[in-house]
Amino acid sequence: MKCLRFLLLLLVLLESPFAAWGVILFGTGDPSAHTTAPEGELARSGWEFQTGPFGSGTIVGPAEVLTAAHLGWAANLSITWGGLSFPIVAAVDRAGTDLRLLRVSGHFPSWAESYAGTNEVGATVVLYGRGGPRGGAIMAPEGQRVQGWRWNVPDNQLRWGTNVIEMVVSPSEENPGEHLAAVFSNDAGDDEATVSSGDSGGGVFLRDTDGRWKLAGVMSSVQGAFKIRPEEKTPFFAAIFDRRGLLEEQSPGVWLPDPTAETSPGTVWLATRVAAYSHWLAGELSQATVIPGPRLKSSANLAGPFHEHPAYSLNANTRRITAIPGGDQEFFQLEGEPTIRTLRRVEGKIELEY
Repeated sequence: MKCLRFLLLLLVLLESPFAAWGVILFGTGDPSAHTTAPEGELARSGWEFQTGPFGSGTIVGPAEVLTAAHLGWAANLSITWGGLSFPIVAAVDRAGTDLRLLRVSGHFPSWAESYAGTNEVGATVVLYGRGGPRGGAIMAPEGQRVQGWRWNVPDNQLRWGTNVIEMVVSPSEENPGEHLAAVFSNDAGDDEATVSSGDSGGGVFLRDTDGRWKLAGVMSSVQGAFKIRPEEKTPFFAAIFDRRGLLEEQSPGVWLPDPTAETSPGTVWLATRVAAYSHWLAGELSQATVIPGPRLKSSANLAGPFHEHPAYSLNANTRRITAIPGGDQEFFQLEGEPTIRTLRRVEGKIELEY
């Protein structure tokens, strides 16, 4: 059973939060595990809205992505989705939080709904990230039991796992903004997951009362630094489900066993709580993103009607638009009727230059 006593001490235990970098599963270290979209009861739980390349984000509008501010995504960089590269044209932070809304040059075919309720605690969530699978095992000091696994080298592969939200954490100097907190433990099945290098900005989804999966959190930080012996110069980073006997930094430079580990052995990850900032997000999404070039329109008929193409990216520097085909026969035009200079298929995509 996951214990709230540990969680109530969360703000002390996470004095030095570490950027949440790969979804690590309790049940397996197989690098191919959970690298395809969840199925069954977890189908359509957010996989299709996750962006890359390193670090993550969730599509929340036709040209908008919500991610973690500490990742540093900014204008003139590019994110990826569906084999397309989307230049970022603007980035807007929610002050006092780790949230950043990216506006991109192009159009997404669909986007995640945001959770605006207050019933996150106790909910099973699906979390996403782009990091490596778990690394080598961490053995207890006496060498008789596994306590967790080292963080691995990030491989940029999207993965998913599950967990249960234990509590809502109020803002603090160390963790600005409201957060959802979950514990990585050994009593919740093989899909139980925590995060490591590559996962910041990943979406955390829960099923709302209407049966639809909605974005409830944006991955922000994790408790992951430990030592086995106090004389070790640097800590190791690991996904730990049993902290007993391990050393944690209780104050700057002071590494000691945490007494709460005996009754609350798991480790915590934090995701910025989306519902707390739903009004800010809705306000930003009500303002259409201005892209630096003509919008791509398409129709199945030469005579139209033409509507904005569902999925395309636009690079104003190269004057190139790359689109995911929407059907066997399509006709294209550019908003404002600029001339399409070239049109060709490249690796299953449509490329236009204007």
